[in-house]
Amino acid sequence: MKKVYALLSIALLFFLGHAKGQTVKQLEKAYQKRSTVKLKRFFDDWAKDLRPATQDERSKMRNPIQQAYQVFEVFYNPVDLKSRGGSEFGNRIYEGFNYFIIQNSFKIYQKEKIHYTEQEAKAYAIDNIKKNAKRILYTEKRIASIESGDKYFLDLFGPDSKREWDDTERILIDSVIDFRPNTIQTKGTPLYLSDKYKVLLDSFIGNNHVPFATGGIMNTAQATGGSADRQQFLQNYIKIFHGHWGGYWQYYTYPTISSIVFDKDFKYAKAYYNMVYEGGEAFLVFEDNTWKLLSVQRTWIQ
Repeated sequence: MKKVYALLSIALLFFLGHAKGQTVKQLEKAYQKRSTVKLKRFFDDWAKDLRPATQDERSKMRNPIQQAYQVFEVFYNPVDLKSRGGSEFGNRIYEGFNYFIIQNSFKIYQKEKIHYTEQEAKAYAIDNIKKNAKRILYTEKRIASIESGDKYFLDLFGPDSKREWDDTERILIDSVIDFRPNTIQTKGTPLYLSDKYKVLLDSFIGNNHVPFATGGIMNTAQATGGSADRQQFLQNYIKIFHGHWGGYWQYYTYPTISSIVFDKDFKYAKAYYNMVYEGGEAFLVFEDNTWKLLSVQRTWIQ
C-alpha cells in the first residue's frame, strides 16, 4: 500500500510540474508565433485555474475579510474610472479589454472613528493644533479660522488630514491573502494574480527599460526592446503598465486597494486606492445590509 501511495505522489508531482511547464510554454509559444488565439487560450486557462471564491469559502472567512471583499466589490470598476476618481491616462484606458487582473492581497485596519460631523471635524482640527502648538505657527489665528468655517485649515489639520502612511490612530486587525473577489460591476473575466502567475509574467516579459527621468525629470521608466514588444503582445488582451520608477511591472487592472480602514462598528469604511501612478481615498457606509460608495477623491500622484 505504501508503494502505491508513493507512486501516486510521484505521478501527482510530475503532473503538476508538467502542467506548470505547459503554462509557461503555452505563453512563449503564443508569442513566438504571434498567435492571439493561443494567447487568449492562455488567459482562458488562467481564469479556469483560479476562480472567484465560492460563497462557502467566503462564509468561513473572518468577518473583517468578508467585509473587505464586499467593500472591494462595490468600489472596483475599471470601466467607469470617472466615478472612481479618474486617471491621468484618461477614463477609458480599459475600454475594449475583457480580462481584468485582480490584486492578490491587502491589509485591513480599524480605528475608533471615521465619520465626523462638521462640528466634530472642527473640534478634531482644533485639538490637533493645540496638541502640536509648539511647532505650528500662528496657532490662535488658525484656530479662529477653523471656528469661522474656513475649510483650508480644517482640511489641513482635521480628520481627513490623516493619510494612509501617517495614520497612527489605526490598528492592523487582519490581512487579505489569496484574494479572489467577484467583479460584479464589469462583464469581463477576472484573472487573479497569484505568486505563480506573477513569476510567470515577470519571466516572460523581462526587464529591459530606460530608467526613470530619462530625457526629463518627469518621465517615468519605460520598457524597451524585447520587453516592450512582449508588453505590446500581452496588450492584445490585458492592459499593463511598466513600473513608475523602473525595474518592475504593474500588472493589476486599476483601481487597486492598498488598505481598508473600518470604524469600530463596521458602519463606515475608508478604502485607500491606487490608480496606476496616482492614488486616493474612497469613503463608504454600510446601509440596508450592503456597502454603499459615498465619495472618491484622488489625493496624490507620484
